[in-house]
Amino acid sequence: MRRFRFAAVAALVCLHCVAHPARADEVWLADLASARGFVIEAARLYEARTNTKVTVRGSSTIGALEAVAQGRHDLVATARAANPSEASEFDLQYTPVAWDSLAVIVNPKNPVQSLTLEQLRDLLAGKHATWSSLGGGAGAVNLYAVAGPNDGVEWSLRRLMFGRGWVNIASKRWYLNTQQLEDAIALDPNGIGVTLLSNVTGNTRVRPLAIDGVAPSLATMRDGSYPLVTELYLVGRPSGATLARTQQAKAFIRDDAAMQQAMRAKQMLPYRDGLDLAAKRRSRELAIADRLGFTFAAGGPAGVHQPPAPGKATRLNPLRMSKTAPNDRSGAVAIEPGEKQASNPLAGPAARDGGLPCRPAEICQPAASTPAVTATASD
Repeated sequence: MRRFRFAAVAALVCLHCVAHPARADEVWLADLASARGFVIEAARLYEARTNTKVTVRGSSTIGALEAVAQGRHDLVATARAANPSEASEFDLQYTPVAWDSLAVIVNPKNPVQSLTLEQLRDLLAGKHATWSSLGGGAGAVNLYAVAGPNDGVEWSLRRLMFGRGWVNIASKRWYLNTQQLEDAIALDPNGIGVTLLSNVTGNTRVRPLAIDGVAPSLATMRDGSYPLVTELYLVGRPSGATLARTQQAKAFIRDDAAMQQAMRAKQMLPYRDGLDLAAKRRSRELAIADRLGFTFAAGGPAGVHQPPAPGKATRLNPLRMSKTAPNDRSGAVAIEPGEKQASNPLAGPAARDGGLPCRPAEICQPAASTPAVTATASD
């Protein structure tokens, strides 16, 4: 059976899953946001259609893009477009497969229901210290963010708010991925952060805010009334021996009827259903830029990401030490001091059982019998 490696971005990790796993027919690497959005479901459906075993593994956004640029993987998925100042990214072929909403989430106990674009921009810039200035209580605003360099979700939001995806924001609470960010906000009535709507659909522990009075949903994304929308991409090299094989995966994810239905169930819009969004994207984004007073940057510092806030603990991205992505240069990431790494919420019994491989179509973590390896996720 044909085998190719498929990398998809933003981050869950499979490290030393079992002692002697069965070899998968295909390996798809996925960042957490993209994996939860569409990659895991795509892998399950692909298995059923092709009778091909699929293992989903993870990388950071920048690590996945580097992997395909350097020829270590054939295809990756990312929650952001190319960084225009990173030549290795800009030369890749980006194929949009779906639209998703950038969801600004809070704890359900937070009384704030909606923010304007100006309030969101100013909050990211550190101009709102307390919720009272936003119509809420007297508590301090706890802004959460993903610390990975040029993380897909963070990059996309910052680009829409400031015209550049690499701009620093005022967060003092940093997490390895959007799953950890969501879990933290679920425990913090004063917390706020951004993720994909597909990732929190059905999650009653967090609540997406309306923007300019419009709640994020499939309907408001489709009609263009919700302003914070983004594409999810499959990314590969424009030529090469594996091009025909990667085209098969692209075609399946973009065109399969069951895959499109699964996307809609998670409040995502299949790309082909949103051609009007694509046609109006430039005018929509220019309207936001004019309103917020910026121009979109054509370039910027390659590989820049915001360092940990003072006093926060840092540690090496575990993906750099894994066999999954040995050359990942995603750098140091930050977590709150003393905070335990979250166990992988998507790892099923097969991943925890040392006698089984990390599949079917699941992101997996090390077996409990291998404590020397730390299982974490990174966007």
